[in-house]
Amino acid sequence: ADTYNSLPHAPDNPRVTDAYEALIEETLAQYEAMGGDLRIEPWAQEGDPYRSSEEMLNDVKDNRHLFFFLTDNGYGQGDNNLNHPMLQDSGVRATDGTRLLYNDIFRIVHDYFGHAPNGLSFGPVGEFNAFMSHATMYSVRARPALAMETLAQNAWVNFGSHIRRADGSIPFPSDDDYVPQRERPFADQKANIIPNRLLPRELVPDIGRRTTRHVPSELVFGTGAPYETQYPAYYDL
Repeated sequence: ADTYNSLPHAPDNPRVTDAYEALIEETLAQYEAMGGDLRIEPWAQEGDPYRSSEEMLNDVKDNRHLFFFLTDNGYGQGDNNLNHPMLQDSGVRATDGTRLLYNDIFRIVHDYFGHAPNGLSFGPVGEFNAFMSHATMYSVRARPALAMETLAQNAWVNFGSHIRRADGSIPFPSDDDYVPQRERPFADQKANIIPNRLLPRELVPDIGRRTTRHVPSELVFGTGAPYETQYPAYYDL
């Protein structure tokens, strides 16, 4: 959550551009794989279109129909809209003719492939597991952008400084100061990538595993990245 909050909007950074290009290309391919007979319909009412991911899955299976939350109705508000890669027109249209941004395509695909197959909820645990599941359908090149759009944004919503108490603790649903998810703000849309050291190691197989002394980095600093590059002073000691 803190990393997402501190990262700048950097769509022109070459690494960011490359990751988002891969994310968009692979997302469009997944959208096509869903099947042309699936009716995609924007949700125009208050609240969530489905009470659970199981209800969403049943709508897809039984009716070949899927509601989705339109980006223009809530996501991506602010100065980053003009040059955010996910907020560009995809050229694809919903069943009713509504234009779809790349972000719309991605949210549809993420619900379909990330949440629905395993009946994963939209709470913190369900969102994390949906990211882990959906990440297996993306290349290593696209995963840092995927994590930015799902894992990190959801971490900000559920564990950001606006949710924490003064002592850093997070209120439980039974607490008086608990804020229901439907009343929490969305994270600001900004293009960047999550550092590999914050990603589950099995999703980033090409990152460093050991130091030059062959001591697993995670045993020392709890990270899969080589600690001598992150903490040179400690390594010298």
